[in-house]
Amino acid sequence: MRKMVKFSNSISVLVLVFIFSIGAGAQENRLRNPDFEEGSTDGWYSWAVTSEISNKENYTSGGSYSVNPSLNVQNGLFEAGALIQEVEDFKAGDTIYASAWIKTKNLKGADHSNVYALIKIEFWDENNIIKSKESKKVSGNNDWQRVSVKASVPANTTMVKYLAFLYNDGGVGNLGQAYFDDTYLGTAPLAY
Repeated sequence: MRKMVKFSNSISVLVLVFIFSIGAGAQENRLRNPDFEEGSTDGWYSWAVTSEISNKENYTSGGSYSVNPSLNVQNGLFEAGALIQEVEDFKAGDTIYASAWIKTKNLKGADHSNVYALIKIEFWDENNIIKSKESKKVSGNNDWQRVSVKASVPANTTMVKYLAFLYNDGGVGNLGQAYFDDTYLGTAPLAY
């Protein structure tokens, strides 16, 4: 009887280890420095934005930092820019999930234009965008809210780009602030 109890306990431990390992692997974040807790934008590169790390009140409860990108050109038509990461280990047919927490303060444009903060996922072949998908757009004054994207990786995709994206819809001037934190890109949805 004693041997049976030991064997049963061993099986229970193995089952628990297996369940936890499945859960841990299922939510693997493919982004480097996704929450900016390195106190920098290491792992990210900029396209037409200037980025600052914010460590004041502008971060989610999961840490002490967020990123605050701003469009480089303060006046001009159709302005867009992003902080970007490239990930190459997805396969055609994979379902991918992307998300971020976004906060905005008086984010707007001039002359009746709008400035939006959002995330965008781009699927690339060797040279071109095959397809892209955007999250909900956030503008004006908003406390932290989670935006997300779910998409299937198309055939011939060699790279997926994750963009923390700012967009002016056609007017001039960029006013206010946008903050991004706790970014995510993976093959399983995050459990909140």
